Amino acid sequence: MEDRVRIQRKLPNWLFANPSFALLLGVFCLLVFPDSSILADQPEWIWSPIKSGAKDLKGSGECYFRKKFTLIRPEDAEMEFAAGDEFEIYINGKLAAQGQSFGQSAEMNIAGYLHPGVNLIAARVRHHDGDQVGLALRIRVKEKGEARYRRLLTDGSWKTRTAAPRNWKTTAVSDIGWLKAQTLGVIKPDSSNQSAQE
Repeated sequence: MEDRVRIQRKLPNWLFANPSFALLLGVFCLLVFPDSSILADQPEWIWSPIKSGAKDLKGSGECYFRKKFTLIRPEDAEMEFAAGDEFEIYINGKLAAQGQSFGQSAEMNIAGYLHPGVNLIAARVRHHDGDQVGLALRIRVKEKGEARYRRLLTDGSWKTRTAAPRNWKTTAVSDIGWLKAQTLGVIKPDSSNQSAQE
């Protein structure tokens, strides 16, 4: 089942009936979890669960990633990402970005790659050496008629393989047999940005 970027959350009726309690709850959350909203917006570094040992994570290796998500009427979209080290990122089967990141983040507009219905983002990352391994990615999508942007972040729900079948970057290939990604920590918010090379 693909994830839906367009999410509707229904709050309990008693919360609206008691605005004072809702206000106190909000203040409590800000005091106890002051950085929770920042951390929730940060993508996680992900990699294959097969490569889990310290030696595997520092040595060279290759991993493929896939994530499906559904849009209604996409109007604008931005993608920010970092990889360690070489990367190729495909959106709906089309090459959107490639190059060498070495852990530094880059961003680009991807509105032209998206369409209504099921969308697929697929990536190949090859790690050579160094401490930073994996893929960290965040997509912000604005639907027509909406003021706010929806977010899609790399996390443990992404699918991975260390060897990919033919047409792995298209929806013609099923995710069956792909493993859920292991998470390696949240990307640092102060990573320096650069423009992606398309």
